[in-house]
Amino acid sequence: MTDTTLVLYPIYAQVRYECPEFVDSCSFLKLTGPRSVCDLSGNYTYRAHRNNACAQPIKWELPPNATLVGQTDSTITLNFSAFGSYRIGASLPFACSPLGDSLFVTASSSSGTLNLGNDTTICPYTSFFLHAGPRFLHYQWQDGSTDSVFKVTAPGTYFVQAADSCGNVQQDTMVVSPFLDPTFTAGPDRVKCNADTLHLDAPSGYLSYSWSPNYNLNTTAAQHVVIDPSVDTAYVLKAEKVPGCFSYDTVRITVYHSPPIQLGADKSICIGDSLLLDAGAGFAQYQWTTGATGEQITVNNKGAYAVKGTTGEGCISADTLNVSSLWPLPAVDLDHDPNICTGGARTLTAAPGNSYLWSTGSTAGSIVVSDTGSYTVIVTDGNGCRNRDSTHITTFLPIVVDFLPGDTAICSYGEVAIAPTQKFRSYLWSTGSTDESIAVTKPGTYWLEATDRNNCVSTDTILVAKKQCIEGFYIPNAFTPAGTGNNLFKPLLFGNIVGYEFAVYDRWGQLVFRSNRPEEGWDGNYRGSPRTAGVYVWLCRFTLEGEPQQIRKGTVMLIR
Repeated sequence: MTDTTLVLYPIYAQVRYECPEFVDSCSFLKLTGPRSVCDLSGNYTYRAHRNNACAQPIKWELPPNATLVGQTDSTITLNFSAFGSYRIGASLPFACSPLGDSLFVTASSSSGTLNLGNDTTICPYTSFFLHAGPRFLHYQWQDGSTDSVFKVTAPGTYFVQAADSCGNVQQDTMVVSPFLDPTFTAGPDRVKCNADTLHLDAPSGYLSYSWSPNYNLNTTAAQHVVIDPSVDTAYVLKAEKVPGCFSYDTVRITVYHSPPIQLGADKSICIGDSLLLDAGAGFAQYQWTTGATGEQITVNNKGAYAVKGTTGEGCISADTLNVSSLWPLPAVDLDHDPNICTGGARTLTAAPGNSYLWSTGSTAGSIVVSDTGSYTVIVTDGNGCRNRDSTHITTFLPIVVDFLPGDTAICSYGEVAIAPTQKFRSYLWSTGSTDESIAVTKPGTYWLEATDRNNCVSTDTILVAKKQCIEGFYIPNAFTPAGTGNNLFKPLLFGNIVGYEFAVYDRWGQLVFRSNRPEEGWDGNYRGSPRTAGVYVWLCRFTLEGEPQQIRKGTVMLIR
């Protein structure tokens, strides 16, 4: 229950009454005037109403904090210096029966009371607003700003003066103290190498945690985080101690990098070759699996070769190269025969490979040489392995000449056999034949390329001229068949026959013989039976090389 203070004031009845001796002219008293005021700089007038004939002076009762600025026989003018509740009293103490009246006045701002609130604290990197209320006409904060709100971002003393519509000015002050958390720390600054990770730990006992920037963090909202920055980075920890208040600390990470070691891709090398492995500069110390401690090593065997390089800051880089196999060298075996045919040439062929380089400058797989001397080839295979061989040619071998017979002649429809006068290992005629001899049916020049037992190749030529021989068509007009079939009736054609047909008919037009072969003739029979003697008709179509087709016909007398 709240205690209540009661204030008692005398009450005067406002009624007319009569004194025993006379009629009282002061029987009525009433106060009027503003009961609510808001302008503390203004003046307010209050009037006491009484009988017109009443001449008694009015006794006024003024409240504290009210200043009398003017008075007449029935009015007073007051100024209220502060907001509050006031009582104004007036009385006629000398009337037959004392009269009095009271008027209660409330002095208050039309905008309400200015109140910024209690003093408070502020956390780093936070802010809040002070509100002076929206009902005042004018505001002025300690920095001269005139808005009804003010943003607080740092500790300090903040105050505002606010004027209402009546011109009253109120002022309020708030003291904002800093929120302090002196024991808060995210740990000392750290150093890391290359892709190493670090663990950062925030103190326990906080409502929430936030790490920034979000750069190579496993999480941003945990008490313990794992980081792996590749450049120097400052991580800021923000932890909420109480709702709205945060503590901050920064951990600076210095990142050192060791140069990458790149020995290259795994590879194989050729037998007899070596491989230079270079770890690169920039390290204070090197350690190879071979035991070497220099920047470079040379290897020529299969195996895994690893190196670890350490910088002056202690950062380590490493790499491994595997020599997986040793490739064999390409087989090169030139013909080492020291002989060469006089006037001829030899072909030197290298082993199969991808590229070649001869001592003559040629890059072909084989070369043709025609002189004595030394010849060397370097063969490179698909793996890049190289091998070489040399041969030395010192002696010229003699070759055979004039081994074909003398020039000759041939009829256009004749044939002649041509053969060398001695034996050779192999033969190649201009006709393409590889036989020892050839049969020639046409005039012309013919050559033979013959290879002897030393593989020397000799060439000779023979001219086969055209002989003047009988040409044309000849046929007898009578014949007597022989029982042996040797005496045949047929045309004699001299020339190169390319088309031929010969037929014989009896006198009734019946075909008794037909052939497309010039060597065949009629034996005087038909279907195995002898034909009777008499006259028979013949027909021959033939074509000689280079001439148009001809047709000959006639009769023949069969004699028995």
